[in-house]
Amino acid sequence: NCFEHFVPEFCKLRCYKVVIKTRNFLHAMSFRNAVLAMPHTVGSLVPLQGKVGKDERDYTDGHFNGFIYCDGLEDAREKYAVVRQLLDEHVPDGKYIPVIIKRTCTEMEQIHGPTDGPFWQSMTKEELDFQHLLEDIYEGIKRSSVQPDWLQNKVITDMMRWANIFGDKSWMEYFGCEDILTMKAVTYHEVKEVVEKRKPSKVKKNKHKSRKGEK
Repeated sequence: NCFEHFVPEFCKLRCYKVVIKTRNFLHAMSFRNAVLAMPHTVGSLVPLQGKVGKDERDYTDGHFNGFIYCDGLEDAREKYAVVRQLLDEHVPDGKYIPVIIKRTCTEMEQIHGPTDGPFWQSMTKEELDFQHLLEDIYEGIKRSSVQPDWLQNKVITDMMRWANIFGDKSWMEYFGCEDILTMKAVTYHEVKEVVEKRKPSKVKKNKHKSRKGEK
């Protein structure tokens, strides 16, 4: 892991994230749509850049999580308020969805310890010199912040399948459709057995005729 040896200045000192712990597919997609509809949803002009989707890591909780990227704690607190309003007003049961502010990537925190520790408070001269060296060697890559439609459709389809694995059928409610993912097996355990109810047989009483000489 390259972050074991070096953590860039932004990641170490200014990277904050608003984490939305969406409970299911419906919550994740509803939050995504509310963000895309801004500022019409909450009237806020604060830009929210991030991602929402399936989380396959075995050291985090939840099948779906959302992340809004922030530059510094003040920026994170401002975006936290907008996210909280979006969830409360535009996501089904959104007021029950937990939202937190955290620093840096979980993987970096695993290596270097909690972000309130000494490692995360400053950059050493050696770290800054190494970062400047990297900046002189490598040219930054400019990427579009908007995914093409075909890629968005693929991501959403993957999210549906991921939800279905865990019995999360909220995607059916979101799309208003029947279960088109689960393979329906032919079953044989519902055989109806006919049980005949037998009536208790009537016991006939034998009337013995008395014989001569018998008492």
